[in-house]
Formats: sequence, C-alpha cells, structure tokens
Amino acid sequence: MFLNLKSIHVLVVEDIAPMRELISEMLSAMGIGTVSVACDGREGLSMYRGLKPDIIITDWEMPDMNGLELIKHVRRDPKSPKRHIPIIMLTGFSSKDRISQARNDGVTEFMVKPFSAEDLAKRIQYVIRNPRDFIVVPNFVGPDRRRKEDESNDNQVRQKDTDKKLKADTTLAAKAGVGTIDKNAVERSQRIMNENKIDFIPIARQYLQELKQSLDAAKKQDNPPSNILQDFISPIMQLKANARILGFDLVGNLTNIVLNFLETLNEIDSHVLDIVDSQYRTLNHLVENDFRGEGGKTGVDFERELHAACQRYLKVRAQLKKKDLEKKSSQ
Repeated sequence: MFLNLKSIHVLVVEDIAPMRELISEMLSAMGIGTVSVACDGREGLSMYRGLKPDIIITDWEMPDMNGLELIKHVRRDPKSPKRHIPIIMLTGFSSKDRISQARNDGVTEFMVKPFSAEDLAKRIQYVIRNPRDFIVVPNFVGPDRRRKEDESNDNQVRQKDTDKKLKADTTLAAKAGVGTIDKNAVERSQRIMNENKIDFIPIARQYLQELKQSLDAAKKQDNPPSNILQDFISPIMQLKANARILGFDLVGNLTNIVLNFLETLNEIDSHVLDIVDSQYRTLNHLVENDFRGEGGKTGVDFERELHAACQRYLKVRAQLKKKDLEKKSSQ
C-alpha cells in the first residue's frame, strides 16, 4: 500500500533556479500532487501564508531572508496559519552545531546536500507518518525534540514546560493515508537527478567570485576579524552542496574538506588564508577546465594533500595554545 501523495502540497524554497527546478521535478516524479517554488525566504514566507502548503522544504543560505529566518517566522509568529507545518532543511551544512542550530529554530528534519531521491523520500515519508507533538515555550517553538538521545540533554525544552505541549497534528497523515512511498516513483525521481542537464560552471563561478572577494578583503587586513570566516564558509558550502549533484565530484570532495576545516575554527591567521587561497585556485582551475568526476589518482592526491594541510595546521595550533596556557599558568 502506498501513500497518497497526490493530495500533498510541498513548497520548495531555494535560491539557485536550476536546483529549485530539479527538486520540483523530483518531487513531482515521486508523486507529490502540488509543488510550489520560491526563490528566497521572503518569497517563501509570503507563499506559505497565502497557499498554506502541507510541507516546506527550504535551503539554508539564501539572500534577503535565509532558511532559518523563514523558519522563525513560520514557528514564532502568533498569526502564522500552520505553525506546526513539517519543515525539512536541505543544505550543504552538516556539522553537529549546524544541525543543533536548525533544530533549535524549529526545523523538523535535516537533509544534507548532496542528497538522493531516496533521502528525500525518507524525510517526506517520515514527516507524514510520524507527526510530533508541538512545543510552545518562551525559548523554543517547534516539534518536540526529545527523541531518544535528546531526552537527557535537551536544554531547549525542560520538563517544567511540558504543559505547553500541543498534541501532534495528524491532518497530513490523514490526507496521505497509510503505507510507504512507491519505490518505482523514487527510482523515477532518482533518474531525473542522474540525467539532469544543469550547467554547474556558471553556478560555481558565482560562488568562486564571492570567495575571491572575501579572500582579497581579508588579505588587506593585518588581523582579519573572525567573522570573515563566515564569508569563506558560505560560498564554499554552496559549492560543496551542489557540485556532486551536478557531476563535479572532486570539487565537492575538496570543498567538503575545506568546509569541515573552517567550521572548527574561531579565528583567522595567515596560514588559514594560505590554505583557503590555495584551494580557491585549485577549485577555479577545476571549474574552468570542466573537470568532472572524482579525478582518479589525481583527485585522491589533491584530497590527501588538502586533508594533510588542514590537519597540520590544527595540530600546530593546538600545540601553540597548549604552550600559551602553560606559560600563563606558570606566571
């Protein structure tokens, strides 16, 4: 028995037009009856209020209003028409801190790019079949987070606030019925992803240009402020999120390493700038030469060298901080 997805309306909020169209086509192939699209959080919020969809799938990094800001409006505005609506965050961010941040703001499910049709189907199936109680307290509005591993250490929802819990809304489950998503429909959706003709190069050029501008600005300062890290992280995350979906696996692998490295830092020095600058030049070369796939031995060597450079930096930094602490404690 299959879920009746024809009765389901999904709103997709994504700023990259080709990716927005691809996700929309994948959802339609999966059997979703109505798919609406918005180009950023502000348009998404307006469409949510007007159309009242059943599920929102939103990107994180977007101009004007990002995904987290959209979620806050949906969850915390007392006039929000469906505060309990399932929201799936689709993003290139994957660190535990990012996932926790999104859940703190009320996201229902989190899905990391690159993703597969099966990943997408699982999240949609889960939010339909497993509606969760809804918490409304001063410091948190969203689905009850206390599931398994969260029960003992969730600081957002304390036991004394349980009287603010609203019972799970089962409207969506009633509309879709019982069962699972048809595997044949998921396979059709995956073929659309596999056979997409989206040109990654102009997308990559946009984010590489943003990265270059941030690097140039940082190099002009003797002590770049730590907030410049986010100016590096944002375009690198976007490259990582979309590269592998569009056939540039090596670009995706390299940016994943850089992203994980940068997200461990809280300050910038000349060595960090050297690592980012080196990777900017490597990535720009790969994109401009239309270097698709994982690159064989060359790709493995690139990844190994980048990973080693990042680990060397982190090791040296840890040693220096340890010596600094020992020096201070001896004074």
